[in-house]
Amino acid sequence: MTQRPGPIATLAPPLAAALLAACAHGAAPSSSTPIPESATMSPPEAAAPAAQPTLTAEQALTRLLELIRTTESVREFTPERLESGFGLPIWHGQGGQYGVGEQVTTDWCYSVEFYTVSNNGVRLRLMFYPVATGSFPDMTAICGLDFGSFSAALEDMGFSNEPSYGEHGRLMSHVFDRPGMRVEVFPRGEANETLEKIKHRCVNMVIISPR
Repeated sequence: MTQRPGPIATLAPPLAAALLAACAHGAAPSSSTPIPESATMSPPEAAAPAAQPTLTAEQALTRLLELIRTTESVREFTPERLESGFGLPIWHGQGGQYGVGEQVTTDWCYSVEFYTVSNNGVRLRLMFYPVATGSFPDMTAICGLDFGSFSAALEDMGFSNEPSYGEHGRLMSHVFDRPGMRVEVFPRGEANETLEKIKHRCVNMVIISPR
C-alpha cells in the first residue's frame, strides 16, 4: 500500500514529536492541532504500555457519542467526566489542558483532549493518529464504528449535518450543529487500495466546540 502522511505530519515538529513519543510509551499525548498559538505543552509522564488497551477504537467513539448525548455544553467535559466516561486515568498539562488516551492497535493511538483556543473558546478533540512517524496505515482496525454510523448517531441526537469543503471542492469535514454544540467530524478513507476501501470512510478526528 502507498503510504500517505497522517494528521501528525502536518503539525509543528515539537508537537508532532510529543504526540508520537507519548503514544509509543502508552501515555496520553499532549494537545496538538488546533491549539493556542502560545502553547508549549509537554507530554505527561510516560507510563508502561498495558498488555491490552482499555478500549477498542469502536468503544472509544461509542463513549464519545454517549458523552455528547448527555452533554449540553463543551465546558461540561470536566476531567472527572472524561476519566469516568473512558475509564482511563486523566492527564493534566499547561494552560488548563487535560485528557485521556492510549494505544489501541499495533499501528494506532487515540487521544481525547480538552483545551482552550486563543479567543478564550474551549474545545474537546478526539483524534486517531499513527504510532509510526510519517506513515498512514490502513484504518481497518479502527473503523469498526465508521463515519456513516457515527454521523447517523449524531443525527439521531438532533444534530444537523452540513459538509464542509476546502480548495478545489475537496471534502474536509462534516459539521453537525444543535443548540449549544457544534461537532466537526473529519473522515478518511479506510485504505488507499481497492475502490471499496477508498470509498469507505472512517472517523479520523472529532472536534467539539460551543455553538
